[in-house]
Amino acid sequence: NTLVFVEVKTRWNKRFGYPEEAVTPRKLWAIGRTGEYYKLTHPNTPDLLRIDVVAVEVEGNRVASARIIKNATG
Repeated sequence: NTLVFVEVKTRWNKRFGYPEEAVTPRKLWAIGRTGEYYKLTHPNTPDLLRIDVVAVEVEGNRVASARIIKNATG
């Protein structure tokens, strides 16, 4: 009974850091606000909201790593 919002971040190199590092507190706040709005406009939505992050690293033309970070808000 949990509505999950998923933020997917992909990196082709580490020049800008790991993909999950791009999910800032401000981004998590914005996703949370979107979830709260969704709950208001869809009355049958579960009470619990969760934000997960999928961090994808690509090397060449293939996915080298993919991690799921559950409950990214802590």
